[in-house]
Amino acid sequence: MAAVSTNPFLELSEAWMSLYPTIHWLLHHPVLSLILGFLGLYLLWGLLRGLVQITENLWIRLLKSPWWLAKILWEAAGRRLHLIAPGTIASSAPASSQRDRLLEVIAQLEALQREQSQLLQAAKEQLQNLDRVR
Repeated sequence: MAAVSTNPFLELSEAWMSLYPTIHWLLHHPVLSLILGFLGLYLLWGLLRGLVQITENLWIRLLKSPWWLAKILWEAAGRRLHLIAPGTIASSAPASSQRDRLLEVIAQLEALQREQSQLLQAAKEQLQNLDRVR
Protein backbone atom coordinates (compact mmCIF):
# COMPACT_ATOMS: atom_id res chain seq x y z
CA MET A 1 0.00 0.00 0.00
CA ALA A 2 1.00 3.46 -0.70
CA ALA A 3 0.96 5.71 2.21
CA VAL A 4 -0.30 9.15 1.42
CA SER A 5 1.86 11.58 3.24
CA THR A 6 0.27 14.96 3.58
CA ASN A 7 2.00 17.93 4.99
CA PRO A 8 -0.34 19.76 7.40
CA PHE A 9 1.63 22.98 7.02
CA LEU A 10 1.23 22.84 3.23
CA GLU A 11 -2.49 22.23 3.52
CA LEU A 12 -2.86 25.07 6.01
CA SER A 13 -0.89 27.52 3.87
CA GLU A 14 -2.87 26.62 0.73
CA ALA A 15 -6.13 27.12 2.62
CA TRP A 16 -4.90 30.42 3.99
CA MET A 17 -3.80 31.67 0.57
CA SER A 18 -7.13 30.72 -0.93
CA LEU A 19 -8.80 32.85 1.76
CA TYR A 20 -6.46 35.80 1.18
CA PRO A 21 -5.67 36.13 -2.54
CA THR A 22 -3.79 39.41 -2.04
CA ILE A 23 -1.17 37.72 0.12
CA HIS A 24 -0.97 34.93 -2.46
CA TRP A 25 -0.28 37.53 -5.15
CA LEU A 26 2.34 39.32 -2.98
CA LEU A 27 4.19 36.05 -2.30
CA HIS A 28 4.31 35.25 -6.00
CA HIS A 29 5.53 38.77 -6.98
CA PRO A 30 8.36 39.56 -4.53
CA VAL A 31 9.85 42.57 -6.39
CA LEU A 32 6.55 44.37 -6.56
CA SER A 33 5.94 43.41 -2.93
CA LEU A 34 9.20 45.08 -1.90
CA ILE A 35 8.39 48.21 -3.91
CA LEU A 36 4.91 48.41 -2.40
CA GLY A 37 6.34 47.76 1.06
CA PHE A 38 8.86 50.61 0.74
CA LEU A 39 6.16 52.90 -0.64
CA GLY A 40 3.92 52.05 2.32
CA LEU A 41 6.77 52.72 4.77
CA TYR A 42 7.50 56.05 3.07
CA LEU A 43 3.86 57.12 3.32
CA LEU A 44 3.68 55.99 6.95
CA TRP A 45 6.88 57.90 7.73
CA GLY A 46 5.43 61.08 6.17
CA LEU A 47 2.22 60.65 8.17
CA LEU A 48 4.18 60.27 11.40
CA ARG A 49 6.31 63.34 10.62
CA GLY A 50 3.13 65.34 9.98
CA LEU A 51 1.64 64.22 13.28
CA VAL A 52 4.85 65.13 15.12
CA GLN A 53 4.88 68.58 13.52
CA ILE A 54 1.22 69.18 14.40
CA THR A 55 1.74 68.20 18.03
CA GLU A 56 4.90 70.30 18.23
CA ASN A 57 3.04 73.36 16.91
CA LEU A 58 0.20 72.68 19.33
CA TRP A 59 2.56 72.57 22.32
CA ILE A 60 4.34 75.72 21.19
CA ARG A 61 1.03 77.58 20.89
CA LEU A 62 -0.13 76.30 24.26
CA LEU A 63 3.09 77.40 25.92
CA LYS A 64 3.01 80.80 24.22
CA SER A 65 -0.66 81.51 24.99
CA PRO A 66 -0.12 82.94 28.51
CA TRP A 67 2.48 85.33 27.15
CA TRP A 68 0.20 86.23 24.25
CA LEU A 69 -2.68 86.92 26.63
CA ALA A 70 -0.44 88.99 28.91
CA LYS A 71 0.76 91.01 25.90
CA ILE A 72 -2.82 91.73 24.82
CA LEU A 73 -3.82 92.80 28.32
CA TRP A 74 -0.69 94.95 28.67
CA GLU A 75 -1.37 96.72 25.37
CA ALA A 76 -5.03 97.25 26.26
CA ALA A 77 -4.07 98.70 29.63
CA GLY A 78 -1.47 100.91 27.97
CA ARG A 79 -4.00 102.24 25.48
CA ARG A 80 -6.48 102.85 28.27
CA LEU A 81 -3.92 104.68 30.38
CA HIS A 82 -2.81 106.73 27.40
CA LEU A 83 -6.38 107.95 26.84
CA ILE A 84 -6.73 109.00 30.46
CA ALA A 85 -4.16 111.65 31.28
CA PRO A 86 -2.62 111.64 34.77
CA GLY A 87 -4.58 113.67 37.29
CA THR A 88 -7.91 113.41 35.50
CA ILE A 89 -10.94 111.46 36.60
CA ALA A 90 -11.68 108.37 34.53
CA SER A 91 -15.38 109.17 34.06
CA SER A 92 -15.04 112.57 32.37
CA ALA A 93 -12.74 115.54 32.49
CA PRO A 94 -14.11 118.75 33.98
CA ALA A 95 -15.64 121.14 31.47
CA SER A 96 -13.29 123.96 32.48
CA SER A 97 -10.15 122.02 31.51
CA GLN A 98 -11.73 121.15 28.15
CA ARG A 99 -12.57 124.81 27.65
CA ASP A 100 -9.02 125.84 28.55
CA ARG A 101 -7.60 123.33 26.08
CA LEU A 102 -9.94 124.61 23.35
CA LEU A 103 -8.86 128.20 24.04
CA GLU A 104 -5.18 127.16 23.76
CA VAL A 105 -5.84 125.50 20.41
CA ILE A 106 -7.66 128.58 19.12
CA ALA A 107 -4.79 130.81 20.23
CA GLN A 108 -2.26 128.60 18.44
CA LEU A 109 -4.37 128.66 15.28
CA GLU A 110 -4.58 132.47 15.36
CA ALA A 111 -0.79 132.69 15.81
CA LEU A 112 -0.30 130.36 12.85
CA GLN A 113 -2.71 132.44 10.76
CA ARG A 114 -0.77 135.64 11.58
CA GLU A 115 2.50 133.94 10.66
CA GLN A 116 0.97 132.68 7.42
CA SER A 117 -0.20 136.16 6.46
CA GLN A 118 3.29 137.57 7.25
CA LEU A 119 4.90 134.91 5.06
CA LEU A 120 2.45 135.64 2.24
CA GLN A 121 3.26 139.36 2.50
CA ALA A 122 7.00 138.60 2.37
CA ALA A 123 6.52 136.39 -0.68
CA LYS A 124 4.54 139.13 -2.46
CA GLU A 125 7.28 141.67 -1.73
CA GLN A 126 9.92 139.28 -3.11
CA LEU A 127 7.89 138.85 -6.32
CA GLN A 128 7.54 142.62 -6.70
CA ASN A 129 11.30 143.07 -6.24
CA LEU A 130 11.97 140.45 -8.91
CA ASP A 131 9.59 142.20 -11.33
CA ARG A 132 11.40 145.58 -10.74
CA VAL A 133 14.79 144.04 -11.41
CA ARG A 134 13.75 142.80 -14.88
